[in-house]
Amino acid sequence: LVTHDQEEALSLSDRIVVLNDGFVQQIGPPEDVYRAPSNGFVADFLGTANFFTGTLQQATEGWRMQLPQGEFALSAEVQTQLQSHPELRPGASVRAMVRPERITLLPAGQATADDQSAGLSATVKDVIFVGQSLRYHLQLSGGEPVVAISTELRNRHSIGSAVTLTWQPDDIWLVPVS
Repeated sequence: LVTHDQEEALSLSDRIVVLNDGFVQQIGPPEDVYRAPSNGFVADFLGTANFFTGTLQQATEGWRMQLPQGEFALSAEVQTQLQSHPELRPGASVRAMVRPERITLLPAGQATADDQSAGLSATVKDVIFVGQSLRYHLQLSGGEPVVAISTELRNRHSIGSAVTLTWQPDDIWLVPVS
């Protein structure tokens, strides 16, 4: 089946092939390609993706990614990904991707559950009701846009409110810096 409908491709296929200008970008099971895209094109093609550029830091408890707004832990899976790329060492510039549905919004100042989750400050710029969820358009303190999707419809964050973005280390995937 050939389709340009990403939702159809993800839901009907056992394996998908993502092409760009006639060149294969990635082949694999839909969930693997969605969660661990081989590059920024694949990440964007299969849905909204947030990208964060920062530097790698190695700590006693494992690898972390340092951003101007803060830092967060990288999962064991991403740390394995780093081992296959010797150019990615402490201080190297990297780009991490997190999908909007993996981001949790907390009121500003509320502590994250543990020190492994991210905790970046942002401001709510827009909230769009899309039926079963809310789509938040946010802005980090450095001006970078972020999109988050929440199924929490009762306690919505209002436009202009300060929030903390959190996610778990397993929600991050590194993509090549382009």
